[in-house]
Amino acid sequence: MKRSILFFAAALAFETFAQTATVYYPLAEWRATTPLEGEGRVDYGEEFGVFRNSGGSVFRLPADGEEGEPLAIAYAIVERTTDTTATLAIERLRVLPELEPRVGDYVTLPSIPPNLASESPLFDLARRRVEMADIRDRLFFDCEDALLSPDSTRLGRVVQAMLADIRFVADAMLDQGRISATIDAGAFKGMSVYQAMEESDAEDVERFLANVAENVDRYAGRRWKLTAIYASWLALGAE
Repeated sequence: MKRSILFFAAALAFETFAQTATVYYPLAEWRATTPLEGEGRVDYGEEFGVFRNSGGSVFRLPADGEEGEPLAIAYAIVERTTDTTATLAIERLRVLPELEPRVGDYVTLPSIPPNLASESPLFDLARRRVEMADIRDRLFFDCEDALLSPDSTRLGRVVQAMLADIRFVADAMLDQGRISATIDAGAFKGMSVYQAMEESDAEDVERFLANVAENVDRYAGRRWKLTAIYASWLALGAE
């Protein structure tokens, strides 16, 4: 029986869907909220990313010694994610209302396997739902798109768009005679923050993104105005 379970899990793990793999996760928690609905949780570990609003079937495996295929008994939608867990809204199948999900059942969810993960800092930011917007509150990149559709040219396009926004804001502030703090350390030492924004280049923006990715816990799960956090990074020495 163990071999058949492992074979089934392996088959699901290698089924690809839109640049992802469908992976087989044990249900770690379950509680019923109505006769046909409930809440659950799966632990997926740091090696995969599970996507909010994705969904999959809940399977009951045959008991030891029994013959037969795994039985789909419910459907799950991912409502919230952290680095290692996903909280699920689970609806039991009306054709099998007598089978209630339980801890130990398995849920199939789309995930990014390690071999599909991009080395771009955008992947790390997207995985932790770090959103960055321009002065008009338009996002520079969509988190789901960055995760599901690897694109080697996306980083360059995002950097150029960010650089244009940074320089636009700096020029506007300088034209209005606005005063900003003087930078005490780093490559822009002695310049004002607005001057440093005006003098920034693509390499500076890439270093900034790498810094955000390295310290992603500070930014995770929020929407940020790019120029505000870029100015703070410059003021602290742009390290």
